Amino acid sequence: WHAHFFTSTGVSSKNGKGKFYTDFNKGALEYGGTIVDSNQFAVNLLKSDSKVPEINLVDLGELIVKQLATRRIPDPPPGATKPYVLMKIDIEGSETEVVPHLMETGAMNHVDVAMIEWHPHFETDPVRKQAMISAREKLMKDYPNRIFDVDDESYGRSNEVLPECDGSPPKRTTTTTTTTTTPTTAAATLAPENIFDGCYHVYLDVGSNVGIQVRKLFEGHLYPKAAILNYFDKYFGPEEQRQALSSHICAVGFEPNPNHD
Repeated sequence: WHAHFFTSTGVSSKNGKGKFYTDFNKGALEYGGTIVDSNQFAVNLLKSDSKVPEINLVDLGELIVKQLATRRIPDPPPGATKPYVLMKIDIEGSETEVVPHLMETGAMNHVDVAMIEWHPHFETDPVRKQAMISAREKLMKDYPNRIFDVDDESYGRSNEVLPECDGSPPKRTTTTTTTTTTPTTAAATLAPENIFDGCYHVYLDVGSNVGIQVRKLFEGHLYPKAAILNYFDKYFGPEEQRQALSSHICAVGFEPNPNHD
């Protein structure tokens, strides 16, 4: 699998540092955790800054424009369609800032399909709530047939063993942790090279939690009722084809919760 998870890393409209606020719901894998200040987002969040862990923030628009859009795309493998970029966004309120930024920077022009969960019902600031609603309306209007409201949190506590690789014992999916202390660009935050080079298809898992969505991409048979499989099948081909083309499909995930490192 070509899968990279950037841990303790949230997406934003800028690079730098931020705070992660948990909802303390360990039983649900802290799905409600967010980088939005708890005064603006109606979830039972930790309010004391002294206890809120600091995380990295990556400018998602810059990353898409400067790295993903300029990646070296290999020749199409047998049976492949045109290269597709799919993006799932589930970032618990941060879409208020991130989605408009993706449109302003032109990053959305490089994404074929975006599957987004919106959270206006959790916004306590009426200005932010309206901004989120307006962002969704504009996105739907400007990118017709490419934006879908998707909330697939199925199989969240799956404990399936990862497949063996080259005869070695089962191990975790490849994980990369950002360590840059004062990032100035998304590229510097992630890696000095273009991490998307050599990727034919790309899946951006923005808000990865424990990475189950990426496993659905490569091992859909383990999650037969997952809603997101319809999108993987349509754009990347059925699972058998995805397995055959696994070296040409790259998944890149971002997860701000340090408990999921």
